[in-house]
Amino acid sequence: MEQRALHISARISQSANLSMSPRLLFTPETCNSSDTADSISGQRKKQSVVDDLNMHSFMTISQQTTSTVERYARLADLCPDLLNRRTVNRFMSQYTPGEKYQEERPIGMNPIFNCNNLAGSFSNLVDICRTRLAVLYKARHRLSGVLYCLKRSRCDFELEHLNGSSSVEMLNEVQALALLQHSNIIRFFGSWYEADSVYTQLELCLGGSLFHLLYPDRQNDTSEAVSIVSTNHIDNEIPGSPSDANRNRLSEKPLIVLASHVLSALHYMHTNWSMVHGDVKPSNILIQLSRPEAYLASAKECIEMDAKRHCHKLLLAGDTAGIVFKLSDFGRASRAGEDRDGEDLGDGRYLPRLNDPSPPARAATGRDLYALGITLYHSAGGPMSASVWERLRETDCLPDLSVLPGSLRPAVKSLLRPLAQDRPTVSELINYPLFRLHVNVRSDDPCPMLDIGCNS
Repeated sequence: MEQRALHISARISQSANLSMSPRLLFTPETCNSSDTADSISGQRKKQSVVDDLNMHSFMTISQQTTSTVERYARLADLCPDLLNRRTVNRFMSQYTPGEKYQEERPIGMNPIFNCNNLAGSFSNLVDICRTRLAVLYKARHRLSGVLYCLKRSRCDFELEHLNGSSSVEMLNEVQALALLQHSNIIRFFGSWYEADSVYTQLELCLGGSLFHLLYPDRQNDTSEAVSIVSTNHIDNEIPGSPSDANRNRLSEKPLIVLASHVLSALHYMHTNWSMVHGDVKPSNILIQLSRPEAYLASAKECIEMDAKRHCHKLLLAGDTAGIVFKLSDFGRASRAGEDRDGEDLGDGRYLPRLNDPSPPARAATGRDLYALGITLYHSAGGPMSASVWERLRETDCLPDLSVLPGSLRPAVKSLLRPLAQDRPTVSELINYPLFRLHVNVRSDDPCPMLDIGCNS
């Protein structure tokens, strides 16, 4: 390693001429290594050296030019690989079942492309919530006047005492949402890199999350979030076991619509893109008013605040007219069957047992459906204490499903079967008579008419 460092240092000392591309610093012998761990460390060091040289070139050019277009044109002549390299979307690339996804930093996250878009494009920034890996804001676009949700990945210094990689999850979400266009999936409007964070511009769902509806006194789902105020009483409670003192429950019709809308989103993902969400739960299901009500409600601050109360009031009264449930937070999305050994697979309360002998792709899609089953049970009033989901996962002992309406019990029971191969597929579920009237399936989506077999 020391010899390689000396070799790189010698090359740097010879690269005073800006016409030399930084990639020429590394010979094929330098780039290839038989030691995997040493190779990864070496690649990171070399990437840092290349970034420094590119930034030096960019700063020199910036001092000589006044036009941004001219600045990047000259940089393109100097470093064509930097300006013209295409970012590969992991969900569009060719995939071999069972392969391990290899992370690659996209060119847009190069320090040169750090931009100042937030203050120039948005006004009236207000914190919505702060999760473990991201901060969410409400902001109004200066040109259009429309309210959006802005999601910012936490910087490295913010993650000092937290596990996980914020930028990796945010990049994963950006690449997934850029492809997904469905009325039951949160809309994506763009993303950029600024101040060492990835920002995404998303649809603002006026009704908040399903978790906020179920627990109106809770600011965050304690299993995934950190409190803005550390002295909040939430911190003293056991994560994942919210108190039932002041919680809401959904009645039969809202539960059926909730299941139908989430199934519509999962069917679109599983069938059209072979993509799994990986983290279905109440805090990742948002409530929105149907258009044009959503745009009218966001026109004025007072109306926008009333819209959330209106959504909650309707749902708690059993009225679903004009209400749309949307799936959000795609940081843990992956391709079905992708090797994810050692990765964080999501909230443990909504995960089935992991030693599932089912085929990898079926196990992955089955996890989404199992999580939906737990979400419906939870939304109907079922307790979510650690003992409940641990007993369910380890002993295959179903919880008391009497909290669910009789019409939903067979479907939820089938979703909670121990093995993914024994659970119904999403294509089967959307044709269940209970859900068929509420699902939103595009005409070009394959939709086999099958029986879900929920009579057991």
